[in-house]
Amino acid sequence: KNLAKYLLVLAIPNNFTMFLSRLVSLINVQIKLSNFLGISKIAWNPTTSTWKPIRTTKLERLIMYLPRKLLFIFYGIFLVLNNFRLSRYLDTPKFLRSSYWVLTYLGFSPIYLMNPQACTQMLNVLLHFETFQLNRSEDRENSKKSSGLLKLSQFWLIQMCLTSVGIPICVTVLKLLDPCMAPMLRSIYLSRGEVIQCNNLPPMGLTLGVIDSFEFLVWYWFASHAAFLVGTSYGTVLTSILAYVEALDKQGACSKKNSNKTRPIYSKNFYSVYHLNSKTTSPTLSLYKRIKVIESIYNSRFQSFHLTFFYSAGCLAVIFGAFLTISFAHEISLDQIALLVYPLIALDALGMTLFICYASGKANLVSKKVTKNCLRKINCGRFASLKWRIVRAASPLKIRFGSNFMEIGTTFMTMNFCFSSTVNLLLLSNRKH
Repeated sequence: KNLAKYLLVLAIPNNFTMFLSRLVSLINVQIKLSNFLGISKIAWNPTTSTWKPIRTTKLERLIMYLPRKLLFIFYGIFLVLNNFRLSRYLDTPKFLRSSYWVLTYLGFSPIYLMNPQACTQMLNVLLHFETFQLNRSEDRENSKKSSGLLKLSQFWLIQMCLTSVGIPICVTVLKLLDPCMAPMLRSIYLSRGEVIQCNNLPPMGLTLGVIDSFEFLVWYWFASHAAFLVGTSYGTVLTSILAYVEALDKQGACSKKNSNKTRPIYSKNFYSVYHLNSKTTSPTLSLYKRIKVIESIYNSRFQSFHLTFFYSAGCLAVIFGAFLTISFAHEISLDQIALLVYPLIALDALGMTLFICYASGKANLVSKKVTKNCLRKINCGRFASLKWRIVRAASPLKIRFGSNFMEIGTTFMTMNFCFSSTVNLLLLSNRKH
């Protein structure tokens, strides 16, 4: 609980620049999108410049959040059962599209069950980390060093904002193309026959209005909640860690100026771990160890079942989205332009998964480079052997993924897996024909 308070005590070099604070506005946009109709329970406090959870009573939680979760679960069960019911009547293209939406909903649903308040402490730790290490007069050179990464992170957050709004709009647009779109709620009006038809659909009125409004809200809750958690907890923290390590690398690792005091760094599992005195440590190595604290918090809080499930669901969305686009590209015309939704969703999922792989792998690669530079700059002297052991003991940053961790090659392995799986699906479908 007191980890953010302890990080404020740490002394950090003054020539670093703020990174996360420049993303506050975009993160607040995400929070507003998620807070609509009470989703995330997080608010920005301008007085203290921190994110804080919105306090709710047990009665408010029962009234607002429990029914929403139950509706979300029941709607997922309906999609699965309805898709199974329609599998005997739909032709192959429509059944594959119907299954695609079921897989999308089920794939990202575990993220929905995660508590969004877990993001507040992680974001506040990063803010405290930067606030203390920022000098009042910002160094322009260092601000230029992280400008490219800042633009990448801004693009990531904008993509998450568009995802939270775009998915429910895509579902609505596809309903205009196919009024009884499977496996959505309107598909209950599909009638059996030689050719499955949508003749029993009632005229536009109160019934269809309630059905469409409910379905729009469910998909909005689903998309905004997943985009908020993925954008803030996964993407922002990963990009910030990468920005810190890259700044260390470009700044010149293991500078000659040493710290003058022995300062403690606190962790969750240990009461305190003290740095050695100024003769054996450098500010760069001390800061690197503090970044390792943030990495350990991130791995313990977010690298659990949720991210593994999200990564797998993102790969499946890419594979089936590309498969549907290539298989039924001849159906995409001016009259059915809404079918372009499937390649757009596939590109969105590909961007999310590759971003996480790239940020994790690049942080691991740059951290190895920082430690190597430190080893090269150790001169012969009284404490050279001890310094060499200290640097060698500094392990590289490892973002966990299940029992393994991501390297820079994980990005290419992910792309190879998605593209090869898409090709295999296309070959199997052609063999059946």
